[in-house]
Amino acid sequence: MEGVKPFDVIVVGAGPAGATTALALARAGVCVGVVEKARFPRRKVCGEFISETSWPLLQELGLDSCLRAQAGPRVRRVAVFVGEREVAATVASRAPNHGGRAIGRDLLDTALLGQAQALGATVLQRWTLSGIEDGGDDYACRLSRLRGDETLECRARLLIAAHGSWQSGVLPTQRFGRDAQDRDLFGFKAHFGASPLPPDLMPLFAFPGGYLETANGTTIAGSCSSLPYYPAMANLLSFVTALAAGDELSLVNKSVNGVDISSSSGTSTATAASSSGASGHDESECG
Repeated sequence: MEGVKPFDVIVVGAGPAGATTALALARAGVCVGVVEKARFPRRKVCGEFISETSWPLLQELGLDSCLRAQAGPRVRRVAVFVGEREVAATVASRAPNHGGRAIGRDLLDTALLGQAQALGATVLQRWTLSGIEDGGDDYACRLSRLRGDETLECRARLLIAAHGSWQSGVLPTQRFGRDAQDRDLFGFKAHFGASPLPPDLMPLFAFPGGYLETANGTTIAGSCSSLPYYPAMANLLSFVTALAAGDELSLVNKSVNGVDISSSSGTSTATAASSSGASGHDESECG
């Protein structure tokens, strides 16, 4: 790519925050570019739950219907399990026909970014912001293509940092340089099919060294402490293995509000992901 491409705004990162910002700016007629290191769709370590109060925003963005069609069933109950102890409650709702639901980040993020692009945003996937110089009235930016030598020179009056919380880079918000510490957590996510958990329940399971939460009975997300690492991971693996197999869960009570959660069989259908962490203009569609 040659020449200097002018933008009013460059958004760094195309997750929900960055893509929604770009969508709103593009809809207002602002010349906006989005720089994203990954190629969508992609999965993220995330609990993947959209609360009832957030769905009206998706409706305003024109994505409510298509995302709701791909989301899980409405979550009506929450519960916390610690060993044999259980605390459960019904989720309060002001929208009888709506409610919170789970949806994968591969679906949500792709839909938001696609809508932004459809409204005129320039989307650069598999590119990173590699250089920045404050010119007073605007910023001179250098973008670099991942796994290549190609660069793109841009100018923008405003830069918006919407990157991941631990992503290193040239922005002031990306300068971490911190060594790993014992209190750091290991994040993970996995998808399962035919889970024995009730689909309208959002449970959180606490065990020594970490926790697990599920949404839609198919998405598991959580974290383990790095110290002591092995006992926490052993608890995690025991729980996930039992859930995938539909076996009796020794870490939690067998019954969830009177529903036996150990009588069905479950099958693992996706791999777990760890949190330890573009050429062309891709257009995506919701659905």
